[in-house]
Amino acid sequence: MRKKKLTSGPYYLLVLAIAFLLLPSQVLGQVSVNKGGKTWKLQLKSQFLHDDNVAQNPDTPPVLASPDSDSGWNGSAGFNYTHKFNNKISLAGDVDVDATIYSDLGQFDLISFMGGIKPKYKFSESMFVDMQYFYIRNIAGGNDFSGINYLNPSFNHLHKKFGLTRVHYFYKNTDNFVNQARDGDQHGGGITHIYLIPDSRNYIGAGYQISDEDTTGRFDRTVHDFKVLGRLMLPMDIEVNGEYKFSFRTYDTFAATTVGSIRDDEQHNFRFRFRKVLWDTLGMLNKVTARIDFHHQNNESNFLVRDYHSNRFMGGVEARF
Repeated sequence: MRKKKLTSGPYYLLVLAIAFLLLPSQVLGQVSVNKGGKTWKLQLKSQFLHDDNVAQNPDTPPVLASPDSDSGWNGSAGFNYTHKFNNKISLAGDVDVDATIYSDLGQFDLISFMGGIKPKYKFSESMFVDMQYFYIRNIAGGNDFSGINYLNPSFNHLHKKFGLTRVHYFYKNTDNFVNQARDGDQHGGGITHIYLIPDSRNYIGAGYQISDEDTTGRFDRTVHDFKVLGRLMLPMDIEVNGEYKFSFRTYDTFAATTVGSIRDDEQHNFRFRFRKVLWDTLGMLNKVTARIDFHHQNNESNFLVRDYHSNRFMGGVEARF
């Protein structure tokens, strides 16, 4: 049996341990130590959330299901270590734990463990390449759900006038312990450009990515992603970050609900984040910042079981110390 079930005792002890560490402060904290070319960072994040369609139930028949809304909590703890060998070469390592816990729909609780490394080479102050690799282990509803290997090299160039350009390739290998038909390999690449608006902290950007996924079952597909993003500083130093991503997904053999058709999806994602620094210093904390996040997802599919929309709200406070 590849599927492993966690016993309820250890699972909830883990959840309570994370909650004990993160909930009281409701902050994202960061500790950095610089010594001899080494940088250590410890980051904590905690926020409350509400999702009006946790299960991503369809909007219309043939599946007669109403959206399952629920509130909960999301938090993470991350450790980063960076070593600079010289002015050109550095190596970073990351270990992160992220948990989403719902009040009522515990079967959708998700805990993710991630570990990875990121070597980086700088040709100059404005041009560098990096090679990021990490492994993710997902636990969903108390069950060992999936393991993911992810490789992502990129080339980055910062132009003083035109902004930052990033060209990347990625490879993703997924081992799904619950549904082995979803085991697969995905590879693709893309380009993103960020234009830094002169004499301000604002920017705008756009990007495109194409990828191909080969699975053990009938989920092979080609995905096109288009996105626009930006940051706007409002009066009172309120920071607004926004992103819109449109994804077009065509499946090779997956039959749609309509007889004789192959499934294709058009997915719209809107993300907004509002941030405001409340205190520059508060005891041992620096940049104590309130934030509100909103994510709207609309998946339009001719496979009506996956035709749905959902909204997620999150709010909390972050800080560095």
